[in-house]
Formats: sequence, C-alpha cells, structure tokens
Amino acid sequence: MEEGPTSGATAQGRTRTETREVGELAHKLLRECDRSARYHLARGAFLDFSHRVLLLVIIVSSSATFARLTERLAEVWVSVIAFIPTVAAAFILVSNFSRKAEDHRSLSRQCRDLAKRINVRAASEESVEEWRIALLDIYKEEPAVYHALNAQCHNAVAQSIGAGKSQMQRIRWWQARLRNIVRFTPDSFPLNQPTPRT
Repeated sequence: MEEGPTSGATAQGRTRTETREVGELAHKLLRECDRSARYHLARGAFLDFSHRVLLLVIIVSSSATFARLTERLAEVWVSVIAFIPTVAAAFILVSNFSRKAEDHRSLSRQCRDLAKRINVRAASEESVEEWRIALLDIYKEEPAVYHALNAQCHNAVAQSIGAGKSQMQRIRWWQARLRNIVRFTPDSFPLNQPTPRT
C-alpha cells in the first residue's frame, strides 16, 4: 500500500517533534550539569575558606603576641582562650574540611566534563540516555545537599539563559545567609508565582 502525501507529512512532523523533544532533554541535562557544577564549586570554596579560617585561629591564638595580650585578663579567661586552638584543631580533624572541599571540586570538574560531551545538535535518544546515566553516576557520589545553595545555583543558571522570574526559586534573605550551614528541605524553595496581569 502506497503512502499518500498526508501520511508522509505526518511522519515528517512526528520526526521534527521527536528531534525537538530530544534537543530539549539535552538542553535540560546541560542546565543540570551547569547547576551542579556551580553548586559544588561554591560549596568547595566555602569549605576551603572555613578550613583556612580555623588554621588562622590556631596560628593567632597560639602566638606569643596573643599570649601577652591575655596577661592582663583573669586567669579563668586565659584558660578559656588557651583552649581555643585545641578546639579548632580538633574541629579540623573531625570535619576534614580540606578533603571535603577537594571532593566538591572534583564533582564540579566531572559535571563540566560531562557538559562538554553533550552535543545538543547531534543528540539522539540513545546519547541523551547515556548522558543522563552519567549524570546520575555523578549524583551518586554527592554528599547531602544544602538546598538553599542549590536554589541559588538554579537561579543563576536560569538567569544565564534569560529565564523569567517565574522560573526562579524564592529564597528568603535569612535562608541565603545560612545556605552553607543549614540544609533546609527542597520544598522550602518554591518557584516564584507569576505576577497576575491587571
């Protein structure tokens, strides 16, 4: 049975639709890679900064100059201040900030490397599935997520592609301040509601 012009046009339309859907999936994976890479870079920078601050506290509070400054204080306060470097050193050992920072930098590099492999123009269902699985493999290595920081990275990616405010997650000022300290929950950051037209 011969195919008429209508059936050919329908098949062509279906192919274009499928190609567009595959392209959209590839674009979505690219945005996910970008968001995740930004998140791990920011998280790694925070942990690295925290590690350096603790080292600074140990060095300064252990110095002879600092000891002289405490000479005029009451003995109990001198004992408390002398305990600071011990606590800071113990915290560094327990928290292992430097190792965690390097883990986040490694995850960021993996996301960037995967983003380089994603070719939107040459995307097929098979390649999109392969990239999706690769991204899931990266996610398996991730520690617990700090959702306020994650929401900030989502908004940064949305801004970079020119998305409207309705595609941004709502983050309160105090959540932004605590983004690297409190994990919050994913539903704490809903999408902004579109402004109703009058």
